[in-house]
Amino acid sequence: MIKNRPIIVIFVTLGISGCVEPDGRLADLAEQTTAQQAQQNRDMTQANARLVDTTRQLAERDAVARQELTALQKAIRQDQAEVGRQRDMLESERRTVAADRQRESTWGAVLLSTAFVLAALSPFVLAGVALWIVWRTPDDSACGLVVLEDLASRSSLLSATPSSVPRIESREVPNVADQTSGDRHSGE
Repeated sequence: MIKNRPIIVIFVTLGISGCVEPDGRLADLAEQTTAQQAQQNRDMTQANARLVDTTRQLAERDAVARQELTALQKAIRQDQAEVGRQRDMLESERRTVAADRQRESTWGAVLLSTAFVLAALSPFVLAGVALWIVWRTPDDSACGLVVLEDLASRSSLLSATPSSVPRIESREVPNVADQTSGDRHSGE
């Protein structure tokens, strides 16, 4: 609408001037209006140039900002992935520790129960061993060895000189065979 304004002013001026004789004021007014219009056009061109320049700068800054935003989003995704990986490792370690604790408590309970059972059974085991020792019968070989040792000790006494052997007064010498058989009957 501003571009059409000089044309309208010229038509109005011509219409008025056609009826009246040419006047210098009207020509001055037309020149003045044309100069103003030219100045407005220059201002408008400069404003448009500044707008284009500002728009270009805005577009460049927007592109830089978008690149920075993209880089930040990528860094955030990497950080989130690292946090997720560390969380998974922590969860794995937590499960391992929980399993170890469970295993330790189970083994502790088993060992404690076994200790209590062994402690409760130990008097019975000791009593059984004592009864076995008391009730067992001596081997014939053990009795034979005792008799041989007894005979060997007596034969050395018989072969010794009478002065070196102490004299036994008249007491009866017990028979070893009678002692072992008597011990056997008294133990049963």
